[in-house]
Amino acid sequence: MGKIKTGGSWLEYRDTPWDARVFGFRTREIMQIGSTNARDLIKLLEKFDKSNRANNVKFTYTRISADDKTLKKALQENGFYYAETSLKLEAPNIQKYNYENSSLVKLRAPKENEYGRIRALAEKAFVYGRFHEDFNIAGKKAGKRFYLWIDDLKKQGKKFLVCAVKNRVKSFLAYSENGKTWSWFWRGATRKQGICPCISGGVSWIISSARASGRFRRPFRRRTCR
Repeated sequence: MGKIKTGGSWLEYRDTPWDARVFGFRTREIMQIGSTNARDLIKLLEKFDKSNRANNVKFTYTRISADDKTLKKALQENGFYYAETSLKLEAPNIQKYNYENSSLVKLRAPKENEYGRIRALAEKAFVYGRFHEDFNIAGKKAGKRFYLWIDDLKKQGKKFLVCAVKNRVKSFLAYSENGKTWSWFWRGATRKQGICPCISGGVSWIISSARASGRFRRPFRRRTCR
């Protein structure tokens, strides 16, 4: 993790080799930005841009709160652009659901030889998201990033469930498990079928009591090559 300071402003960033392997050039993500005034913030972003140029970093992205108008203005003035809006959901009264005994939701752990199908779904199923909606990124590269991500998630110990129709995987669900707590849901499905009812139904039980927090986050990205 790198850190840059200017006056009362600072930012933390990291290299993202999982993105660089797909795009073919160095990439970074700004993890946090702190500032006491707009002038220092502009100088901070200019200093970060110089660091990117010096290290041949051609692509940078970050995620910020939409409430921070000063930061949004500074990012835009420094060459960043809006790419996606996200909505944060909170589920304070999360429901419990027994998948194994359900007659509606048919989820199971994938067989090892089915991960190739999961990779293919991850590559082709998505049309929305941070990279898919970015006009500076080719759709095939955004798909390739997800394709490679499946193996990364396996190595990280993430769990997978699949929905199969006639023994062919149609949808997948990736998640983190910590004791009785599930978190970090990511799902995908074949486009012809849309979101598989099994996966959609299963997740809806988990987040059925979720409510919008009212806070949106807007990522901005910058290509520093001129």
